Amino acid sequence: MVINGYKCDDKGSRIDRFHLEQAIMEAWQTSTDIKMVYQSLDGMSDDQVMGAVDGLHIFAEMRFESLWETFESLLHNMRVDKSGIHEPTAGIE
Repeated sequence: MVINGYKCDDKGSRIDRFHLEQAIMEAWQTSTDIKMVYQSLDGMSDDQVMGAVDGLHIFAEMRFESLWETFESLLHNMRVDKSGIHEPTAGIE
């Protein structure tokens, strides 16, 4: 959502470097997920392994897409700050 020209999270807080740090940490979770699948390989059939790897791929894509969107929102907000131009109303887009 956009409030006064700033991209905000679902609570109305401006996206900032702390949001980016959180998104990076969430993306790092993929590494832990891969380790878990690797440690569980002995008890899995080939179909289960393929399903787990496919699921990891889907989650990794979602995490990194979220990370990219957060990064783009942060850059947008930095440009708004630098320009000093804000929309006059607190409208939500």
